[in-house]
Amino acid sequence: MQSKKIISRFFALDEEENARQIMVNWDKTSSQLPPLEKIEFIQDNFIRENAEKANISAPIIIQIIKQKKLLTKDAETLSFLWHCHQIINEGDNGREMAEAMPELENIPPESKGTFFILLAISGFPKAIVHWKDKGLPQNILLETYKDLNVWVEYYYREFNLIGIKKRALGWMQAHFNATLFKLGRLQFNVPRPFGNYLYILKDKKNNLRYLSAEGKKYNCNGLIDGVDDIWDEDGGWISTLKIDKNQITGNEINRKGYVEKNLTTFRLDDWKIILRPGDLVINIHIPAGEPLATDACRKSLSMANNFFAKYFSTKEHKAFVCYSWLLDSQLKGILKSDSNIIRFQKLGQIFPMSGTSDAIERIFGPHSTKDNIYSQTHQSSIQKTVAKFIDNGGILRNGGLIILRDIC
Repeated sequence: MQSKKIISRFFALDEEENARQIMVNWDKTSSQLPPLEKIEFIQDNFIRENAEKANISAPIIIQIIKQKKLLTKDAETLSFLWHCHQIINEGDNGREMAEAMPELENIPPESKGTFFILLAISGFPKAIVHWKDKGLPQNILLETYKDLNVWVEYYYREFNLIGIKKRALGWMQAHFNATLFKLGRLQFNVPRPFGNYLYILKDKKNNLRYLSAEGKKYNCNGLIDGVDDIWDEDGGWISTLKIDKNQITGNEINRKGYVEKNLTTFRLDDWKIILRPGDLVINIHIPAGEPLATDACRKSLSMANNFFAKYFSTKEHKAFVCYSWLLDSQLKGILKSDSNIIRFQKLGQIFPMSGTSDAIERIFGPHSTKDNIYSQTHQSSIQKTVAKFIDNGGILRNGGLIILRDIC
């Protein structure tokens, strides 16, 4: 089967670079395509067994198997599915390959999401071996793998169809490659360098101060300027950070998560820099599907400290960091102080972030925008208060949260 025919069938015109990446070994993999009954990952029992481990319900598994049979009746689709399975699961760059997958716009909508589910499920047996080789606990893998069901449920809410999005396939590779772990309520990445966001200072009495990194553009309120392409032409300013042998001077991030325009100087005889960009931190991810209870989050952080100390002792982290719409500092003026979101923000120090927030979609549901939320019935208290905030001209933002390891 010619690669040009497969490319024209499954890749859109603007996915040319993806096609080059995905189709590199097409001749080899397509020549190795086994008979239908010999392809293990599309057998009913394989799908059922591995979908159940992901906590996917029986009625949805039945639908996956039904759609699988429709997909694999077509010779080109079967060949391409086999090829994608091979390149994602047999190499060392599975996540990159998964993220380069086409959107499959030419596959019927009721089958497209199933294509990605089959690929996600197909990688689980290899993940078991990979985790075992690394000496990592299998119970954590099983708990982490259940994240697949979260994506299935989200897909159903958005499209009323069975499946997952392409980006979920790439996300699952981090689970399989043992770079993302679900430990209690929260998920955690392996330690990685902290981005250029802020510095943390501590004095001899263990008081903490937070300074913005240099060169950040803020508006007059101390939030990142230019979000949603709205710029503060009159009041915008750029942060400063200067360090010499005696002192550090910068723009302080206050407890509410806003950056002060006035500069503050700290003498290094009294204050020590305990975290700076480039230090190792662990990224937190907040999976959907469970309440964001503070006690559960604290327990997760404790579990993570113990887990990474045991299995990643050569990469000691200094802090945890999270980036999310939930960490918008403005929410403290919108939500009740005892809400789970605000309690979570108080676990550490919040700070401003750039980028467009997906809060509206998360709060009001799939396909919601700031222009159509007024036509919906607002049932929850967060929907009512956020709708009022937007109606008054407010712009929802992303935010960051940093939690020092030794105060978890």
